[in-house]
Amino acid sequence: LYQYGGLGWGDIWLWNLIPVTLGNIIGGMVFIGFVYYLAFRNEIPADSPASGAPAGKAVSK
Repeated sequence: LYQYGGLGWGDIWLWNLIPVTLGNIIGGMVFIGFVYYLAFRNEIPADSPASGAPAGKAVSK
């Protein structure tokens, strides 16, 4: 490694492997989380009643 401008293992870990690993972890959480959100979100139709609101008139016999 010293033939490439005096780089040592500490330089490689500190300036390459650690930042790349952290970036992959954070980027993976953000992008994969966003894809999961898009894939599994529950859409509420506009014409459906809000939760807790009565759905309609009760039918008595």
